[in-house]
Amino acid sequence: MPNQITLCAEPFAPAPSSSGRATDITATVTDSGGEPVEGAVVNFSAGDPHACFTASAGTTDDRGQTTVTLTYPSPDVFGQAGVGVIPVTAAVNDDSKTVLINFYDPRLRPVKILNTERDEKTGLTKVGNIAIAFGVQALVYLPDTLADGDKATFYWGEYIAKKTCAKGEHVWVVEPGKLFIPEQALKQGNYRVWYSIENSAGHVIGALPLDAVITHGPHPVLMN
Repeated sequence: MPNQITLCAEPFAPAPSSSGRATDITATVTDSGGEPVEGAVVNFSAGDPHACFTASAGTTDDRGQTTVTLTYPSPDVFGQAGVGVIPVTAAVNDDSKTVLINFYDPRLRPVKILNTERDEKTGLTKVGNIAIAFGVQALVYLPDTLADGDKATFYWGEYIAKKTCAKGEHVWVVEPGKLFIPEQALKQGNYRVWYSIENSAGHVIGALPLDAVITHGPHPVLMN
């Protein structure tokens, strides 16, 4: 069995700054037994010409890891091109993995999850008994610039929903317990919640992600 690769980005959603944004992309290569592979050459690529790596390839260390930094211009440099949801791919031999980096558009309002409270210590939005009992709803605030045929994608952790929009729409009400399997999408744990909008030219912008945590038991049940 060939080597396998996993990929992560930190931070997933770099904040805007006057000098641009940056995130570290770390690839980990393991063998068929799950042991780290040293000396493997990993090639990196990004789905946007404005995104730049410190190096297009890296060699794994004794932990099987190699890290490159991806930079992206700030919004005031390229206008809309300064914000975007960019796929980044790392490849080694016959295996590759892709992650999305959300260089979020600060003009988009974040998702609002109803019937929740915010934990001031952790900054997490807590989805507890009240939200579960009334049915968890997430409000996606669609931009005023929306055009017919624009595509919205909603992310609730690893669970994804898509919608083709019409001009003049303002809010997309998403119910994770109905779109997804509740025992999976609403089980106890942390979820990254956000959305993206793709226009007819194929440019994708994302909203600032929200960290949500389900605090009810391991298998909450929607009551409505």
